Amino acid sequence: MKALPLIHNDYVQVTGTDSKKFLQGQVSCNMDLLSVDKSLSGVLCNLKGRAIADFRAIQAGDAIWLQTETGMGQSLIDVLAKYIVFSKAEISLVSLAGKVIGLFGEDENESLAGLFGDLPMQHNSAVCREDYIAVKLPAHQSRYQILSLNEKGETLLARILEQAKPATVAQWEMLDIEMGIVHILPHDSEQFTPQLLNYDISGAIDFKKGCYTGQEIVARMFYRSTAKKRLYLLSSSLKIDATDTVTYSEAGVEKTADILRFANASDSSGTSLILAIIGTQAINSESPPRLTHACTADSATPTINSESFLNFLTLPYTK
Repeated sequence: MKALPLIHNDYVQVTGTDSKKFLQGQVSCNMDLLSVDKSLSGVLCNLKGRAIADFRAIQAGDAIWLQTETGMGQSLIDVLAKYIVFSKAEISLVSLAGKVIGLFGEDENESLAGLFGDLPMQHNSAVCREDYIAVKLPAHQSRYQILSLNEKGETLLARILEQAKPATVAQWEMLDIEMGIVHILPHDSEQFTPQLLNYDISGAIDFKKGCYTGQEIVARMFYRSTAKKRLYLLSSSLKIDATDTVTYSEAGVEKTADILRFANASDSSGTSLILAIIGTQAINSESPPRLTHACTADSATPTINSESFLNFLTLPYTK
């Protein structure tokens, strides 16, 4: 297996007898389902139904940890703090620096398996022990996040990093992209509806739970309208650059979409992946989408060649 320290997350801690009840009225996932055996993915929306921040909720003893992207923890606190004053709950930003690792791939010699009593078996399930919490994350292969709870847990993480093959952040991020997962960064906050990011079909929203902030708009878009745009996963034989865009045809009209996330192949023979929000009719167009490189000082027009055509890939939650 491969392992790496995970340092790209903030952790918001919610404690108190009303912690679940409070969060239940604010976020999209059903907090009644959260337990030491089950983590949840969810999103906090504003009153207009736009996504402020996404998170993974983890039960850590009597506390609830909301794991979100770096820079988004304070945004969660700023919004939730407006409502928590009426609840028997407290909210704070906690540091887990050096206490979280990612683990993925196959354990060929079962050398790492002996370090654990057991690991969670289903996606989003968790195992909570005295020294650590292990959460199984969505992926096409075995993938875990291990969080240390004390010094013994930190020793365990160190042993894992020593025995496992080293991995890169790019490899870890590609696992999210393969699963069609976009985590909200500060510049994304309140820019998209959950529908545009596929949160309504990927499991971040529970349509059977009660009301929460933005729920009426999110539910109306899901039940009473047809999505005109969605997040799509595309593959390319070319290396992707942060300034590239996707050009696609919809009803005979050429349109352009920004690339939200991308991951380049580790070698020249591999396939690069793109997540972009594209018109839903484009998937049935006779003209495939294309990768468009930005103009350079030597060129007044975007670069397009025969290798720039992109392929639509099936997302696991749309099968």
